[in-house]
Amino acid sequence: GFFDKLSSGFRSLLLIDIDINKPSKFLYKHLNLAWIFGVIYFISGFFDGTSEYYRFEDNVLIFGKPAYIIIKLVVLVSFVFFMRGFVMMGGLFKNYLLKIITILIIGANVLLLGYDIISVFYESGERESVLIGAALSFGGMGIIFGVALTRLKKYLGAIAVWAGVFEIIAAAFFLTVLLSFIGFIVLIPAELFEIILIFKAIHILKEKEKSEMEAIG
Repeated sequence: GFFDKLSSGFRSLLLIDIDINKPSKFLYKHLNLAWIFGVIYFISGFFDGTSEYYRFEDNVLIFGKPAYIIIKLVVLVSFVFFMRGFVMMGGLFKNYLLKIITILIIGANVLLLGYDIISVFYESGERESVLIGAALSFGGMGIIFGVALTRLKKYLGAIAVWAGVFEIIAAAFFLTVLLSFIGFIVLIPAELFEIILIFKAIHILKEKEKSEMEAIG
């Protein structure tokens, strides 16, 4: 039925049932897409952060309503494709905690960004409560995501630990709610480390493929 189609569409979009034995071209293509969208997400985050600051503090859409909606859509699409890389890495490196928590974070972010867009069309008096709930939710999920990233150390080295530690620190600030703004600052290096992690995963896959070819040769 409809829900089965929706579920299978969602699973294929997020590469949940990724076959790690698929041709490497497929894996490289989607990991390359992930880091490219990671860069777009990183850059668009500065515009999103600025617009959110003015909306929250002064109730003003500093870039105007159409630009606010476009920024949110760019953030939404780039975030989904960036984080898909971690769903893939969860499958590739048998890190199922990473796979599950990434899927949950993607779902939560889709809901929050969707709400952000819808809420500009009416007097959203409940917005402060929603943002407090979001800070607590992302704080809790961020700690689990950070722990899952550190588990990639075995395959991807110390950079995985750095990414995980910065995610955990940022998440701890989100849990305080009042210091959430510091969490966003701490996420800047975390996101950069995460982009590097995807590069590292591509490099390791290529090395593995090369050694397998040499063994066959």
